[in-house]
Amino acid sequence: VVRKSKHGIQMIRAREVVPGEVVEIAVGDKIPADIRLTKIYSTTIRIDQSILTGESVSVIKHTDVIDDSRAVNQDKKNLLFSGTNIASGKARGIVIGTGLS
Repeated sequence: VVRKSKHGIQMIRAREVVPGEVVEIAVGDKIPADIRLTKIYSTTIRIDQSILTGESVSVIKHTDVIDDSRAVNQDKKNLLFSGTNIASGKARGIVIGTGLS
């Protein structure tokens, strides 16, 4: 997590993350909350969403805006979902939801 009160990146427990915070995630990390991507540091970022979708192949994500208000969660390629895992890459994003919110 990147917090104004501290310099650099802080490692905190997932239950301490709140909406609006900036989070950095990298390969091997479990996504602590629902996050909207703002920056991708690597060439691509791939997410293992098999716990949500049953897909055996990781999904490439991007930072582009999704204009379709009727898009289902699987079509929201700029969102990372809580409980999924980073298969490859490094990125930064803003927490948009935690727990059941």
